[in-house]
Amino acid sequence: MDKNLGRLFSEYLGMDKMFAIVCKTYEGVKALETYDKEGCIIKSSGYHGLGASIGKTIHDRFLVICLENLRPFAGEFVANDPQRRLDILKPRLPNGESPPNFLGFAVNMIDVERKN
Repeated sequence: MDKNLGRLFSEYLGMDKMFAIVCKTYEGVKALETYDKEGCIIKSSGYHGLGASIGKTIHDRFLVICLENLRPFAGEFVANDPQRRLDILKPRLPNGESPPNFLGFAVNMIDVERKN
């Protein structure tokens, strides 16, 4: 995949998903917000406290992705592919052809740096 297609894909995902907070555990997710006895967010702790420490107030929702229960892909990978793209069968129309302009699956269009 070329870098321009990667940029287009990231634009399609949108800012909210591109700037999602990723936590390894649910404990990490729970630490992002704490609540008082009335159920109101304590603005001096967690993510809100971090924002306050740099002069930013968190008003909007934020997306959190937790990796704790994610499992690796159980299928095969494309042979000799340094990006280890998933070997997924392309969709087929009733006539046996792939849909016109089918480029591939989104998961295989993300270029991951070798160190990651």
